[in-house]
Amino acid sequence: MSDFDGNPTTKSVVTDKEAGKTDVTSDVESEPLLRPLWVAKLIVKCPCILCLVLLLILLGCAYVDSLSFELSQQSNRAFFPERNEYVEIYDAWVLALGQQDEAPNSTAAVPQSESIGFFTWMLMFEVDNYDGIINDDTDYWVLTPDNIMTIIKWENVIYNDPEWRSNFCVVSDQTGTNVTQTYTCDNGVAYTSIARDLYDYYNGDFNGITTQDIKDRVTEMLDLDGDINFSVIGAFNPELLEYGQTYLYRAFYQSGLPFPTKAYNATINFNGIMKEVLIKESEYKNGQDNFDEQEREFNKWAVTKWEEIVVDHGGKLNENGINIIGMCYSVYGTYFNVLVNEGMQYIVFSVTVVLVYMSIHLQSILLAIMG
Repeated sequence: MSDFDGNPTTKSVVTDKEAGKTDVTSDVESEPLLRPLWVAKLIVKCPCILCLVLLLILLGCAYVDSLSFELSQQSNRAFFPERNEYVEIYDAWVLALGQQDEAPNSTAAVPQSESIGFFTWMLMFEVDNYDGIINDDTDYWVLTPDNIMTIIKWENVIYNDPEWRSNFCVVSDQTGTNVTQTYTCDNGVAYTSIARDLYDYYNGDFNGITTQDIKDRVTEMLDLDGDINFSVIGAFNPELLEYGQTYLYRAFYQSGLPFPTKAYNATINFNGIMKEVLIKESEYKNGQDNFDEQEREFNKWAVTKWEEIVVDHGGKLNENGINIIGMCYSVYGTYFNVLVNEGMQYIVFSVTVVLVYMSIHLQSILLAIMG
């Protein structure tokens, strides 16, 4: 053959055998690039199997982790500062109580005789016209006759509750005295309430009693043999001594451990006299014995009072010109966990709805999870 100028040309002829050989060589050279594609095919064709494999791997890791680390219950002690003098004393006290629990001849504490601040109810009452300023030109006084009746009404939510009176109010330990052990809540230690003291002082009748009369009576209560009665001043705002004015009042209702688990009436011979007395027994030796279990028993009751005073009113209870709030640290922590759990339920539901929608839209569970 020749080109247009008449010069001879040579044509390259490729046989079928040579062509086949060239194609095979090309496939072999590109095979490493194609190998990762099987992972993509598995993701697309079997996303559920892949998710299951990943889940099994995570469960295996969790099992191995559980063999090395033991989960423990949350404790209030975990929030205490280390190398602190008072914390070390507290640790020594708890250790001593633990040894008492293990001693076969140890004497258990009287039920409800150990006051625990963690279970104390604090009820706060504030005049709603307080603007944050108190001086000689202002005239605040929270314990007016009408306000005392309102305060007593809401204190009675705790004070008159049968369960608090029978199981939780702190009592005096009368062991070693010449009287039998009693379990009355009207003992001077179960509560600190200036409003109730005034209510009892006037026999619940404030007819003819003025606010000035109450101020004079509180002034008398502040004097303790020439010194300040701190149990009284602690119930009011600190400006009481300086300005003689109160816009804030607090009442404290204390609970005592160990909680009783059995109560019955019995006739006993006390100093030669037969007396019918109330006997209470507890499965707990003291306040620290199975503390978490005792706390759960307390919170079953206390949460209902928290809801009545705080939750049902959105934390904004106001009556007769008084803002009213209740506080118990044990209940506060428990109710916070309840709210968190309820919130998590809504979060899980929302994420599930979005996941289902994205799985249908993308036709891939894995892509929906990654998205």
